[in-house]
Amino acid sequence: MATLKHPLLSQLSGKLGNLVIYQLNGKTVLREKPKWKTAYKATPHQKMHQLKFKEVYKILRPLKILLDFGFSEFIGGNRKGIHLAMSHAMKQACYLEGEQVKINFNSLLLSSGPIEGVDQLAVEKPGNKILRLTWESQGNYEPSRESDLTWIVVYNPSQGLVEEFKGKAYRRTQVQEVEVSPRIDFNGLFIYVSFYRNFPKNRVKFSDSVCFQLE
Repeated sequence: MATLKHPLLSQLSGKLGNLVIYQLNGKTVLREKPKWKTAYKATPHQKMHQLKFKEVYKILRPLKILLDFGFSEFIGGNRKGIHLAMSHAMKQACYLEGEQVKINFNSLLLSSGPIEGVDQLAVEKPGNKILRLTWESQGNYEPSRESDLTWIVVYNPSQGLVEEFKGKAYRRTQVQEVEVSPRIDFNGLFIYVSFYRNFPKNRVKFSDSVCFQLE
């Protein structure tokens, strides 16, 4: 800002290029016009990425605490389970329907790791709020162990309700029944199953989760 004393500029006010001239307390003042930043406009690709991020986070947010267990081998510092699950989902579980982002729940991962996964998963409903899960075991061979423990997560995304059943059966048992909370509706229910193994120093390794959609 500058004060002008030239008599030809007294009582002058207005704009001149990128300058503004005005009167202040009987003095003629000259200052530069403020430089406004150009408004940010996302590209179509960026907009689509933002929509995917928003939808995936909304779906995975109810599972946030559980995902730290399912991805426990890979988390640390600021990297959480939900970050890893979201990264996978945005690449493998998102698709477009018109201009809407949709989620393929069967492609979500709630756990990941080198342990052998669940083979030939089947789910029955033998009673009210009872689920009976069966699978096949091929015995002890790397990376499978008969003593691997089960981790079952039931999730109704339309309700935002989730329940876990941790370490209640072994791979060798090939069957497990769980009683689901009465609050959780079986309509639109997804069941995620994986095996995990405990190691010294509180380390845990998982298999990739397998999804079963209840109909």
